[in-house]
Amino acid sequence: MAMDERQVQGKQEKRYATRRETMRLAKVILEDGERLPCVIRDLSLSGAKLSVARRHSLPKQFVLSMTDRDLTVPVRMALACPRSVAHVRS
Repeated sequence: MAMDERQVQGKQEKRYATRRETMRLAKVILEDGERLPCVIRDLSLSGAKLSVARRHSLPKQFVLSMTDRDLTVPVRMALACPRSVAHVRS
């Protein structure tokens, strides 16, 4: 599989799947059934970047539900960033 390389904020970025920017509403579904609203900021075949409210901390694994589609995907946290952004992989 070819690797997608591009410049992001002055840094070389290497990915196996092309990232597509989006602003989709979604829900994080926690193990206890609690649902947290989030926004999918970008999406690829291998993962996504999510924005959640600062008051929520995400576990290492959870289910992501896209509200505009009948789709739920189990994901795991790849990277937690400042500004309440999380990178997840399916």
